[in-house]
Formats: sequence, C-alpha cells, structure tokens
Amino acid sequence: MRMLSHKPIEAFGFFYDKYGAILFGYILAITNNKKQSEEILINAFLEIFQNYKEFDPNKQSLLDWSIGF
Repeated sequence: MRMLSHKPIEAFGFFYDKYGAILFGYILAITNNKKQSEEILINAFLEIFQNYKEFDPNKQSLLDWSIGF
C-alpha cells in the first residue's frame, strides 16, 4: 500500500491482479448475482483506495482488511 502514495496506477493494477478475483468470488458467493457483484467490487476498490492510509499490516492482512469494504 505504500506504493499508492508514489505510483497509484501501478499500485491499483498490482492490487487488482492479486486480489480482484478473490474479492469478486467472495462477493459473488454472497450476492449470487454477477452484475451486482461487479458493481460492489468497483465500489469496494474505490473505498479501499480512498482509505488506504487506514490499513495497518500489523493488525491484519491486506486481503482481510479489503474484505471489510
């Protein structure tokens, strides 16, 4: 997440490549609706990147923190 303050586009790409499918699968399992899951994932990514400074790697993993959105 430190990369966000210096290279936000690269950080977004890295994060999406690493966690996008996992988060989408998690959301889809809850909603059982592909379109709704896509919209939720987009909104979650926006929230994640607007609040990245709140992430504390000493408290939880990046994936666990992201699921909270």
